Amino acid sequence: MAIPNQSASLVHQSNTALLASLLDSSSQAMTYFEAISSAGGLPTDFRLVLANRAAVAWLDDSGTVATGSTLTTLYPWAIETGWLDELIQVYGSGQSAQRDVRYPTTGRWLRLSARPLANGIALDYTDITETKRAEATQRKATLIQSVLNETPAGMIASEAVRSVDGRIIDLLFLHVNQQVERLVGLSPEQIVDRFNSDVFPESMTNGLFDRYAEVIESGQSQTFDCEYRADGVDGWYRITARKLNDGLAVSFLDITALKEAEVIYARQTDLLQIVLDNAPAGMVLWEAVRDTTAERAIIDFRFRLTNRVNTFLIGHYGESLVGKRLLEQFPRFRGSALVTALHDVFTSGKGMGMIFSDYAAKPGGWFDSQLIPIGDEVLMTCLNVTEQHDSQQVQKEQADLVSTIVTNSPVGLALLHPQHDASGNITAMVYRLVNQAFASLSGRTPDQLIDKRVLDLFPGLKGTEPYLRMLHVAKTGEYQRFTMPYYQDGAAGWFENILVKRGDDVLLCVTDVTERHNQQQQLETLNQALQRSNENLQQFAFIASHDLQEPLRKVQSFGALLRTQYADQLNEAGTDLIQRMELSARRMSMLIRDLLEFSRLSTRQDTSRPISLDRLIADIAEDLDLLIRETGGEIVVDPLPTLSGDPTQLTQLFQNLIANALKFYRTGYPPVVRLSYRQVSSEAIAFNPLFPKLLIGPDATGKPRLYHEISVSDDGIGFDMKYTDRIFGVFQRLHGKGQYSGSGIGLAICRKVVENHGGAISVISQPDQGATFRVYLPV
Repeated sequence: MAIPNQSASLVHQSNTALLASLLDSSSQAMTYFEAISSAGGLPTDFRLVLANRAAVAWLDDSGTVATGSTLTTLYPWAIETGWLDELIQVYGSGQSAQRDVRYPTTGRWLRLSARPLANGIALDYTDITETKRAEATQRKATLIQSVLNETPAGMIASEAVRSVDGRIIDLLFLHVNQQVERLVGLSPEQIVDRFNSDVFPESMTNGLFDRYAEVIESGQSQTFDCEYRADGVDGWYRITARKLNDGLAVSFLDITALKEAEVIYARQTDLLQIVLDNAPAGMVLWEAVRDTTAERAIIDFRFRLTNRVNTFLIGHYGESLVGKRLLEQFPRFRGSALVTALHDVFTSGKGMGMIFSDYAAKPGGWFDSQLIPIGDEVLMTCLNVTEQHDSQQVQKEQADLVSTIVTNSPVGLALLHPQHDASGNITAMVYRLVNQAFASLSGRTPDQLIDKRVLDLFPGLKGTEPYLRMLHVAKTGEYQRFTMPYYQDGAAGWFENILVKRGDDVLLCVTDVTERHNQQQQLETLNQALQRSNENLQQFAFIASHDLQEPLRKVQSFGALLRTQYADQLNEAGTDLIQRMELSARRMSMLIRDLLEFSRLSTRQDTSRPISLDRLIADIAEDLDLLIRETGGEIVVDPLPTLSGDPTQLTQLFQNLIANALKFYRTGYPPVVRLSYRQVSSEAIAFNPLFPKLLIGPDATGKPRLYHEISVSDDGIGFDMKYTDRIFGVFQRLHGKGQYSGSGIGLAICRKVVENHGGAISVISQPDQGATFRVYLPV
């Protein structure tokens, strides 16, 4: 049935009140705005129709928001921010929209969600202040971390680790920036949540940790420079430590380059001062002292830098002059030439030089000074030239003396100047200066030569070697020295010429060596005669030795015939005489043969070739087989080298040494001969007067010379070392002829052989303890 209008109205009001009560009980802020349309039907604003209690708190914190208020009245910023246009679009399109807004009256953030509803729009309000604050905090933290990571300093945050009694015993690292890894080479993961004693153990003992603990306990920040070269860290760091809660915020910069630069700067400063103090001239850097007037007139000069020589010259021996004023410290300079000069240089900005005598405290000196502007300062160098000034007369006397020596020198001296054509070719050589000796060589006076062309005075020189060499020296500067005859243009004889370039000129030194040349010719003639004489003597020795051998052989033959065919006619005395005659003949034959062989060693042609000493010694042992068996001896040979030498001479050398070692043995002790080898440096060979030709020093490349050392040792009778000089002489014997056979030439031959090979021989021996001969032959 139909409800009367009054009853319907009551029901509507009841429902509205119920709806309002329901909305007010919600914590979600909600409003409903009715559209306000223009004459054309388009909405221009919205009117508030309904707002629950939560919404009223957002719309007006006084809680007196009137229904019917327009949206632009409640939200004045809606037009400027475009929010009104968005809501009109929501109303027209039926699509929801959302916007985050910071409410100006409360400072809190709302998320406004708009949706179309009936003839308007419904707005839901969500408080997102905490979310926004969290986002802001996160952005701030991200920004801070970004800043920390971009800063050039490494930063470490830590908290103190305390013992039970409250003492700080370590630090726990909580946070680091990225620069830490670049500066100390450790990643954040290697530092965070680890203890300082684990990561930087050196800091616990070098005093760094103690400073950190002091900052935490005192609350006073500290900034200091620290050299850290341990735990993988190597350099200088500028550290700033600040207390953070019960811990530290430490920032540090790598200042290694700065420290190294400081060291270099300090060294350069010290070096500069050393250079200045050791300079032969006094040096001062001046600064102008000006008054306070507008003209800024110069009233004095201040020492900005000074060296030791200047301190000595100016007569100041107290504290440093640096920073002192000239006229205050030395009133004697008022109105002096020095002050005037300084004024002029500071005013004009142009350098100048001067010589004055009133700079030093002690009068009578002369000083050469240069004033050079450098920026706003002036550098003055002051050289004491008193000695030079006083020595000018001495120098003049010396110059006169040199001139006298040159003029009166027996060596002809001439200074020649080349003349050139337009193409730079030398057309003539002109005498610039000549001495009397040079002029006399050609029968002229110096005045007749000076400024004259060489070929005009000596046409015979044209195209000759001396003149061409003169031109060559003028062109190239190459030193020339030569001797040539010249018998024309007034000169006659042999002349030694030296050509030396001096600047653009050529110095010619001429010495008349005619007499020396003639003596040389005579000496060469005598040498040729001596050579022919030596050849004749060698030929005579060869022939004589053969001629002497022939009668000896007859004496030996006749002695043998007498001893064999007429033995029955001879008594014992006659037989003894014949045997003595035969023995003497054999000894004479051996002496002649050995003497001939010794003489041949000096004239024999070089037939050097590679020789195996192992093979050579084996052949010698075979040749000495009879002597070895007679003495019961033994030859022990170590491995020997192959070397270059004359095979015949080397055979004589080692055969004589081995034969002597077998021959001079002790009775009852069969001889043992040992040959050993090593290679030695010349530096390891002791000096020995027996080594006149042995080259001990380094070779042409600077390297030590190397030698083969072959030692021949025996255990025989030996000898006293005082006879060392004798045993290598010709016909020198230490024993009687009847005791041991031999001619006394064998060791002389050995010495001659080693000297022919550029080597040497030495011996070490003691009586009854054998002997060791050492042969040195170059590698």
